[in-house]
Amino acid sequence: MHYEIDQSGKIEDTNKDTILAMSNGKKFAIKINARTKRQLQEFFRKKGKPKVYVYDVFAVGVYFLLKPYLKERSVVIVDKEYWGYEKRIGFVILSCVKKDRMILKLDIVFELIGKNSPAHLLALEITRKKCKAEESLDFFQIIHFLRD
Repeated sequence: MHYEIDQSGKIEDTNKDTILAMSNGKKFAIKINARTKRQLQEFFRKKGKPKVYVYDVFAVGVYFLLKPYLKERSVVIVDKEYWGYEKRIGFVILSCVKKDRMILKLDIVFELIGKNSPAHLLALEITRKKCKAEESLDFFQIIHFLRD
């Protein structure tokens, strides 16, 4: 089995919500609202790490999408949103898995998934308010996985 993950509304666009959507026949999406992203951006500024905020928050969002499926042997295709930062994103996802004491049986691959992907279409529908995300992440849920 394989899953596809796509994003609508970049993390760095702090004036609008970000939707992370996953599909594999089943569909699941989370939302990070603009206010939460601004809080996270400020947190990273105060830590002196403003440049990694985008990649780390994206990775934690991907982790929340994958969490219910970590014990299944599967391949996860994450759309290449942040070229050149795949290693960092993968590392943060693995750090979340360890922090949560979960077992990872997923293979995570970064590829372009395209505009016809069900994950892309779901993220777009939620952005256009045609349906809602199943979960909305707040500042504390995300920061829990990013604290040292």
